[in-house]
Amino acid sequence: MLSNKVLIFALAFSCYLIQSSEAIKCYKCSSYSDLNCAHDDKLKSSSMANTVNCDEARRPSYALSGPLVTKCATMNIKDAAGVVIKRDCHWESYNQPQPNVCSAGINVEIDNCKICDSDYCNSATSLAGGITSLVALIVAVRALC
Repeated sequence: MLSNKVLIFALAFSCYLIQSSEAIKCYKCSSYSDLNCAHDDKLKSSSMANTVNCDEARRPSYALSGPLVTKCATMNIKDAAGVVIKRDCHWESYNQPQPNVCSAGINVEIDNCKICDSDYCNSATSLAGGITSLVALIVAVRALC
């Protein structure tokens, strides 16, 4: 029969894995149509700043096939309209040679790009990492000690 410590570890570690594999959620907006998108402190109260489940979001053509890693991105881009802040989902393949590289359309220059991998992390005021994952991991480690 399994000891209580092993059982608690297995349960807590399973919770960690389940939480870690859930679909990531990101802010989706553009300062071109919503000036609040450029300001982290106003992002959550913006009526136009959508939140999206990236597994359900419309993907760009380069991300339509193959196994993908889904993350969030915040980009400062320059185009004919000037400098625009864009927040959205970011997809890359598992075997991508250079992970965390932003891409944009033709005639668009990326001035700055930040890619992250926890829910709503494309706002500077968000808490990095999932609290549930962290708690489950701490419980798992303590169960072994």
